[in-house]
Amino acid sequence: MYVSFIAKKSSKSKKLIDKIIERLHQQNITEKHLVEFTEYAGHAVDLAEGLARKKVDVVVAVGGDGTLNEVLNGIIRVSTNVILALIPMGTANDFSKTIGVNKNVDQFISLIKNNMIRTIDIGKVTCLNKGGKIERYFINIADAGLGGYVANTLNNSKKLLGANFTYFKAI
Repeated sequence: MYVSFIAKKSSKSKKLIDKIIERLHQQNITEKHLVEFTEYAGHAVDLAEGLARKKVDVVVAVGGDGTLNEVLNGIIRVSTNVILALIPMGTANDFSKTIGVNKNVDQFISLIKNNMIRTIDIGKVTCLNKGGKIERYFINIADAGLGGYVANTLNNSKKLLGANFTYFKAI
């Protein structure tokens, strides 16, 4: 099995990915893997598209709901056969809470090892921007207006006082 990871570069995500890769190899689940780190907003879309073109079996989004959304949009440009997995390391991790996935290494290894795949509906939104029509897919929520404003404010904050305080401040 060819497993790839896309993550925002941080020491926490790197340590967790290294631990998972070590366990995947120890249990002979995969011999081939690739780790890509994002460098800017939207980069995960391009990375995921490239991995889907390489015909990887699994692309693991390591991050929050935004990273998951970007990875989904990259994969869907190329294939619907690539498995999208998630290791939640974001601020809210709404989607992972909804489906009952956490960043527990044993849980992740078990899901991959036992090929525990869940089919999930995705949505598609088409809208206009200054450059014309754009299409985006979503797996958890599509937001506009106040919700979009709050998400943008949260994403641009340092979250020094924690996620909950930052949410309340954004509202």
